[in-house]
Amino acid sequence: RRPLGALHRYYRSAAGLPIAVLGLAHKMGTDDCRASPGLLCAQALAEEGAEVRCYDPYVKSGPGKNCQTARECLQGACAALVFLPLPELCALRPEEWPAAMKEPLILDSADALDHAALSAAGAVCERLGRRAAGAAAQEGGFCGNAWVKIRPQTGLWQAAEAEQHHANGG
Repeated sequence: RRPLGALHRYYRSAAGLPIAVLGLAHKMGTDDCRASPGLLCAQALAEEGAEVRCYDPYVKSGPGKNCQTARECLQGACAALVFLPLPELCALRPEEWPAAMKEPLILDSADALDHAALSAAGAVCERLGRRAAGAAAQEGGFCGNAWVKIRPQTGLWQAAEAEQHHANGG
């Protein structure tokens, strides 16, 4: 449900939107889709009326169109939801993502991609899942256009530190 919630922050509804779902299996190197977040998300998007495009080199059937390559899956998509660190995804150059997509929105549940490079290439990237919260809590980072830090003990944003960092030219 976390990837769908993130998608709905950008789009009120997925109905009619071409959405790429990359990684359908429960884990890498298998066609086992039992309790797979990628497959469950693809099914929910299809039920919502999205034009679902799926790619997983090991899984040959899923809801919507099953693509032969990751590049084919991304072609014309309004969003890409990444569920597994598939080698073909990591091999794509950062500029290939926004060039292939209609709207370069990438929601990465697998923490598989170089978000800084994709952002520099013009994509909107969002890291989802446990690592996203852990990475932010360790050092802080940008939230929108503002630098923020999180107190590791409480998880609360430290706005004063964020304002001070920004005022100091950081």
